[in-house]
Parts: sequence; C-alpha cells; structure tokens
Amino acid sequence: MKKLASLIGAGALAAATLAASPAQAATYEDPQVFSLSTITVSGETASVTATYQCWGGNEGTHVWVSLKQGPQISPLSLDQLMTMEGTSALAKAYYDTNVVDPSTLAINCNGEVQTQTFTLGVEKGALHPGLAFAQFCLFDSTAINAGPENTDQGFAFLYDKVNIKRGH
Repeated sequence: MKKLASLIGAGALAAATLAASPAQAATYEDPQVFSLSTITVSGETASVTATYQCWGGNEGTHVWVSLKQGPQISPLSLDQLMTMEGTSALAKAYYDTNVVDPSTLAINCNGEVQTQTFTLGVEKGALHPGLAFAQFCLFDSTAINAGPENTDQGFAFLYDKVNIKRGH
C-alpha cells in the first residue's frame, strides 16, 4: 500500500509539473499579424481592426498603420505595392497612426491573440469608400534596438488591399 501511495504521489507530482510547465516556461516568439478587418472612414479619421499576437510585454512596443488611395495606387497589384518604396508619395489620400495620440496605440503583448481597433488621422487628402492599400506594422519590445538591418526579429507586418466602408 505504501508503494502504491508513493507511485500515485509521484504520478500526481509529474502531472502537476507537466501542467505547470507551459505557463512557467512562457517562451518568446516573434509577433504575428493575422488579419485586418472592419476598415472604415469618417471624415478626418479612419479605423482599422487588426488581429495579432505578440510576446515580451507591452513596454517598448510600437504599431504603425496606414491606408493609402489614389489613381497611382489603385492599378498596382498587392505584390507591386509590397515591394515598392514611396507609396506615400504616390497616394492622393493617405491616413496613418503617426498623426494620432500615441497613447491610443498601445498594444497588448502578452502571448494571447488580440483583436484591436486603431484610429488613423489624415496625412494628406481624403479617403473614400472603396479599395485602399493597407499597411500594418507591429514592433514588439525586442525590436526596439534591432535596427533596419535586423527587422526579422520582433517585427511583423501585414500589407493588403482592403475595402474601406463609410463610418458613422
């Protein structure tokens, strides 16, 4: 009976250790951006809802989101837009997060999947309902000192052609 109790106790300890391991061993992974949705424009603001996941805590994180439209943007494919420099100069209308209060751009890097809406302000022109080029860039706390030559670490992005709807 003593032997059985020891085996049960050892089994329970092993099971408890295995169950606790993932929570205790919260390992870092590079951030991910899964989708952009519910894109609306209302006057001088636009909003983009994004679903993302990141680790490493909230301190030192940064997000940048933009929407661009115009006759020089519209005919280009997503592949062309993704590899181009200077799409901001081509855009007739351009909204982004650089012109909004930075405190409204906090992201939650706790390893959980998050869905969050971000507000963008006018850089130039006026966005209208229809297709636009969207850029969503997320930098987690490990990317702060990564520099432009090492954007693979702590950086995730999603570029897409999205349909903007009129907001309220």
